[in-house]
Amino acid sequence: MSALTAAGTNLNPNGTHRYIQAALSSGATLEEIMEVLKLCIVQGVQACSLGMPILAEAIAAGGAPEARP
Repeated sequence: MSALTAAGTNLNPNGTHRYIQAALSSGATLEEIMEVLKLCIVQGVQACSLGMPILAEAIAAGGAPEARP
């Protein structure tokens, strides 16, 4: 299963479904698939914990960008 397809930033539920079905067809267990999905969640949390301070720093340095119409 391609963990990148299941990552929250990818936003590809159809691709995730196809990879899960392919993994099951190839003999992967439900536990193995769940482990990969859990890793995707950790990846998302990690991205937020790294990205939010960078965003806060950028806003503090230059202010919030103007709203786009």
